[in-house]
Amino acid sequence: MSGMPLYLSLQNEILAAIARGEYVAGDLLPTEQEYCERFGVSRATVRKALQNLSTDGRVVRKHGIGTYVHSSEQPGQSVKFRGFLEDVLVHDPENRFHRVYKRECRFPEAILDLFGDNAVPEGSVSLSTVSRRGQTIMAGLIHLPAPSCDHDTEAAYATSEQPTVVMLRKAGIYIARGQQRIQPIIVEQDIATLLGVSAGIPLLRATRVYFDIKGRAVAVIQTTYHPTNHEMVIDLLPR
Repeated sequence: MSGMPLYLSLQNEILAAIARGEYVAGDLLPTEQEYCERFGVSRATVRKALQNLSTDGRVVRKHGIGTYVHSSEQPGQSVKFRGFLEDVLVHDPENRFHRVYKRECRFPEAILDLFGDNAVPEGSVSLSTVSRRGQTIMAGLIHLPAPSCDHDTEAAYATSEQPTVVMLRKAGIYIARGQQRIQPIIVEQDIATLLGVSAGIPLLRATRVYFDIKGRAVAVIQTTYHPTNHEMVIDLLPR
């Protein structure tokens, strides 16, 4: 872990694991002893990290049982906007896409929930970056179910068109609408490295679900924005 206080580094590691979907609401976290052995820290350090997360409402500690990821009955406050799909899927000749890796996988529960009731449990996840004028502006995870994931190839990243659009089109699927949620997350190490920022800092992540004309979720994209290389501007117009 980094040069920050050990308990804070451990807090960030736990939050990053939750953000990646390794643990979802209601899941039991590893024991204090397991954290001690995994990260080489004292039990006092682990207890302070977990207590801070409990105070912040991120986890719930139950004596004699363990520590759970918090599951609140009250939904968080949100603000909803409407936008144009074309603005998100714009073909920008200045954008450059690069695939870092593609991995076949079984989707974690957090991703399956986004795909909905008819979700295919297996597919692929690809980590990619988007650069513009030589600067990396975002890094994203593309989740595609089988068999659409067969079209996640290097060729799909070779143009300035969004790779997800290219892949789905080759699979005979056309995006009819999307839903996007933007929220702060504790950035994971691999994403932080690609963006050139320190791991453990909060960044904005857009989780976008694309739907076909039948209303089925066909792709889940998680995009994390660089804190300074990217700016999102929204025009607010009268009805």
